[in-house]
Amino acid sequence: MADLSELIEADVETYRQFDRSRREQDKTRLESDFNKIIEVSLKILEKSDSAFDWIKQLQTITPEAMIPHLLVACELIMGSINGTGHVVRSNIRHIGNAKKRADFFKRVDDLQEGYHKKYLELVDKLAY
Repeated sequence: MADLSELIEADVETYRQFDRSRREQDKTRLESDFNKIIEVSLKILEKSDSAFDWIKQLQTITPEAMIPHLLVACELIMGSINGTGHVVRSNIRHIGNAKKRADFFKRVDDLQEGYHKKYLELVDKLAY
């Protein structure tokens, strides 16, 4: 979990750097800093499924009456993953290089597809 905390801190810092470049109107740094924002956001998205692993572990020790709460947690996790995907896609749209943009979109699509599969398997396992 330390890795995710570090990524969240990096997310804040990369935005600060981007904001500084924008205010200074440094176009060279601005593009580089913008790309860093996307990279960090993707790394956070890549780590997001660890929450599903926590749910799997909790399932083994959770009383049956509490399983609906794990289902709610699954829904919230998937909603967060989808929300992050929307924000990352919105940022990717602004990348000028078409190949780089397409590669980023594919990466997000692949991640979300995998997470959706994990989500469905877990919900199926938890469902009464």
